[in-house]
Parts: sequence; C-alpha cells; structure tokens
Amino acid sequence: MNLFHILSELEKVEPETMAKLNSRRDIFSSLASMGKKAALAAAPIAIGSAFNKAMAGTKDVFDVFNYALLLEYLEEDFYAQALNKAGLIPAGAPTSAIQLIKKHETAHVALLKGALGAKANPRPKGFDFGPAFDNYANFLAYAQSLEDTGVRAYKGKAGEIKDAGNPNNYLTVALQIHSVEARHASHIRAMRRANGVMQANWITNAEANGAVAAVYGPGKPATTFPSEANVMQGGVDLTTLGYTKEQVSEAFDEGLDQETVVSIAGPFIQS
Repeated sequence: MNLFHILSELEKVEPETMAKLNSRRDIFSSLASMGKKAALAAAPIAIGSAFNKAMAGTKDVFDVFNYALLLEYLEEDFYAQALNKAGLIPAGAPTSAIQLIKKHETAHVALLKGALGAKANPRPKGFDFGPAFDNYANFLAYAQSLEDTGVRAYKGKAGEIKDAGNPNNYLTVALQIHSVEARHASHIRAMRRANGVMQANWITNAEANGAVAAVYGPGKPATTFPSEANVMQGGVDLTTLGYTKEQVSEAFDEGLDQETVVSIAGPFIQS
C-alpha cells in the first residue's frame, strides 16, 4: 500500500479533506521523520487517527468498519496460518505472492483499526479453517472463496457509508481496500489455474470451480444482491444487446449482504 499515493489521490478527490486534516506537508513531514520501518508500521494508524479527528463518524459507519475489520482479521490469520505450515505452499513465486497478500491484509487491519480508534472490536479468539491447509489445492480454493467474499462484502456495504459525512473519507478508505481485495482474488484465481483449475481471472456465470458455491450465489434479498450470474444492469438485460451471459457476468461484480457473508465466514471464527 502506497500511503503517499493514497494521500495524493485523496487530495484530488476531496481537496477539503486535507484542509480538515493536519496539512499534507505536516503529515509527510511527520512520516519522513520516522525511521523507514517505523513509518511503514505506524503510518496507517497515524492516518486513521487523523481521519477520526477530522470526521464525525456515525454508529452505522463504525458498525460497517468493524464488519470489514472482522473480515480482514480473518484473511490475515488465514494467510499467516498457511505460511506457518511447512511445505503447504510451493517455494518461489507462490510463497512470495502469499507473503505479499498477507502483508496487504495486515496493512488493511492496521488502517481499519486506526480509523475506528477506540471503537475497534478486538480480534476474535481464533480462527479454524478446517481442511483448508490439508494440501495446496485446498488452500487455494479456500483463498479464492475468502477473497471473492471480501470483494462482494465491501461492495455490498458501499451504500451504507456513501453518505457518511462530507468529505466522505470512510467510503474512500473502503473503496481503496476493495480494489486491492479484487486484485488478490484475481491473482489467487491465476494461481489455481496454474495448479490445474481451468478458470479465468474473473468470475463467469457464478461458477465456483471447487470454491465455496455460496460465495457466488444470491444474497438476501436476491433482488438487491443477485448472484454473480446476473445479467441485469441498470434495469437492462444486457444479453438483449447482443452480449452473451458469460460476457455480462464477467463484466460486472455483485455485492453481497452481511447476513450471507457472515454465514460463509462465520464457521471459521472462534469467539
């Protein structure tokens, strides 16, 4: 995560934000004064604290961010457990990729905890991923399930925080994490393909290809959270315009409601 890029992009989208925060120069100066390692570790928390001081969050926003934090706790722990199991992930590019994804998840946890401050929920007692680490194929199938769930979960909550203050930095942060989770999902799909699973880097017709099928199905209600096979966009059936179902489903992702996400991720969580 390039924090300087985040600040630059945030300034472009919401210039008033930087005026409410300490000045951009002050933030950069503060980060620069830290040692390099200390800055990387502390910057997400520092920026999250700045957000809290600049914005008056609502209870709903904090609920949404704690929901996101729980998912990030889960993903971070999933990759940590996988990396700690000797021989599970092939050496070389696969291990390097998972190490990098795990670092991203740790950064997401730090950023969300910083934004929530004292309202951040504690990490659950533990996570039990069952047979996920029995072999490499299982691990990748579970990883794809969790990443695709994360992408749909963030999108499903966007509507609840779209009006969270002006400027809306909570929505900005959520969307920045959402896009990275989508890249994780795409890369994990490529890793599964390299391991023999014939699938694209994106979702086609809600096909799970050995991952958890519910991840790609409809949410509640299905009219608001359709399955990933949905071909209706903006009230128009795009297949009537000459596109195939496959093309339409691959071109659009669908959000997923919290109840359905919790039903998928909940069994892994030890409270």
